[in-house]
Amino acid sequence: MLIKIVTTTSTREEAEKIGRAIIEKRLGACSQVSGPIKSIYPWKGNIESDEEWALTIKTLQERYEDCEALIRSLHSYEVPQIIAFKAEAAYKPYYDWLISWVKG
Repeated sequence: MLIKIVTTTSTREEAEKIGRAIIEKRLGACSQVSGPIKSIYPWKGNIESDEEWALTIKTLQERYEDCEALIRSLHSYEVPQIIAFKAEAAYKPYYDWLISWVKG
């Protein structure tokens, strides 16, 4: 099953570092960095507002736990957002390409 994993980072460099590591380790087939974005969230009793960068990773559900572990190991946040979304459909040639990279 194709999934997208989304996380956010405080810098573009951190998002790119995590995204590149995911691809180099063949845990995902595509990492996309976008931003900056503005995030507003509660943290330790305060309402925070920060500029962040979004990282989207396209991978297979069976690689989620390895992706999560790698993200956590490289991420600077105490509690990083790491959320996965299942794809309901995918263009077959794209899906086949993704599988060929991730599964080697």
